Amino acid sequence: MEASNEKQIIYELGFLLRVGESESIIDSALAAVSATVVNKGAVTQVQLAYPIAKQGNAMFGFVQFTVSASDAIKTISESLRHKEQVIRFLFTKVPKKKPTSAPKAKIAEGTEPEKKTVVMTTVGNIDSLSNEKLEETLEEILK
Repeated sequence: MEASNEKQIIYELGFLLRVGESESIIDSALAAVSATVVNKGAVTQVQLAYPIAKQGNAMFGFVQFTVSASDAIKTISESLRHKEQVIRFLFTKVPKKKPTSAPKAKIAEGTEPEKKTVVMTTVGNIDSLSNEKLEETLEEILK
């Protein structure tokens, strides 16, 4: 059964609800199609960048879930579209995580990594510096 879970697509539903509404509307829409909730974010009040449906603030949340029915997304969408409490919603597919490893620098066998040498010179007393001394010192460093 675990192999079938790996093949299932994980969807994410992001939504905006009117202020004061609970996410039970979303939960009931998911329960109607027997969706399995994988991850659920906390619903928080946010200020919208621009008014949507004459609302300046909304409750934002998201739910990640899997479904077995092929038309489940359409069913959930139709259910939420007719709810007055739901301002906006968006479905996305969650990309599958690929195992990653940190890239390692390849060094040919028998060679050592390149070492950089830094040469520092002292100029003496800082108070006695003049433009001429600075130019001479720069010329020495650049040689």
